[in-house]
Amino acid sequence: MEESIIFLGLEVGSWADWVGIVVTFLTIFLTIRYYNNDNKKQFKIVLYPIFTKEIEKGITTFHASPVSLEFYAVNFSKAPDLVYFFTIRTKRNFFQKNIRKVPKINVDWDFSFGNRVPDYQPVEPRNKTKIEHFEIHWFYDAALSAYYKTKNKKFMKKVFLEIVYVNVDGKEFSKPIVFTVENLLAYSNEKKR
Repeated sequence: MEESIIFLGLEVGSWADWVGIVVTFLTIFLTIRYYNNDNKKQFKIVLYPIFTKEIEKGITTFHASPVSLEFYAVNFSKAPDLVYFFTIRTKRNFFQKNIRKVPKINVDWDFSFGNRVPDYQPVEPRNKTKIEHFEIHWFYDAALSAYYKTKNKKFMKKVFLEIVYVNVDGKEFSKPIVFTVENLLAYSNEKKR
């Protein structure tokens, strides 16, 4: 005869019933967790500076600071996916959005007229998208614009931009780029000369 568990004066089943319930619950939980991790979409964005610039006739000059930035997305999922380069914009958390009032700025890098059609790229696992190349002044101009349009910038030390890719399901993958206010103001002064 099985021994029953009595809780608050009520018979709530035997030990075998409760062990069976716990084991069933753990099995369901671990199965769901496994399949969620197995089907997870994950992209990492690789960003690197370019310090050289070709002037003319194969002559290359080297600079002390980056002239441009190149980046691409790598698929770290277990399944192929479609992804496209969406935008470069200001990155804002709750504090920056509501207290500091950093504006939402998208870099206007597409000069075509009309609606922009997403250029989805099929990316197999452990493969990358095509390399995007942008002059560094586009990033500095966007970060400087965000700094000047910020309402409460008294103690602001950094401006954050982010590179954003979007997959076919609409999920965004981003990588932040940090600019110090000191470097932005030096860039602004150099630009005025």
